[in-house]
Amino acid sequence: MRESGPARPRRRKSLLRTMIREVAKDQMGSVALAMMLALVVFLAYIGVYAKVTKNGYYRSSQVGRLREARAENQRLRADIQILSSPERLRRIAEKAGMRQCQAFDYLPGRATVVVAEARHE
Repeated sequence: MRESGPARPRRRKSLLRTMIREVAKDQMGSVALAMMLALVVFLAYIGVYAKVTKNGYYRSSQVGRLREARAENQRLRADIQILSSPERLRRIAEKAGMRQCQAFDYLPGRATVVVAEARHE
């Protein structure tokens, strides 16, 4: 006999589960279901493998670009060293008619300011 009280809701069976059980009843259905499951697993594996391969190629190209950027950075640093050498700057200044100052005057104050005597000849 049934107790009085709140009625328990009836659970609805999933349509997919029902279809799988119906197909699995006969042997051909079981084989087809197993093959479909194997195909889904195989396609998922291929998808993951393709993604990993694509990421590998991308990483390889980025490592190559990084190597080229580091080599260019090293070349540019060497150029900076050459172009900013005091001897080279002195030669350029002499070609422009500049000469080294001999007398200096210092201004009082917090910041040290050097004032050179300018002579035009």
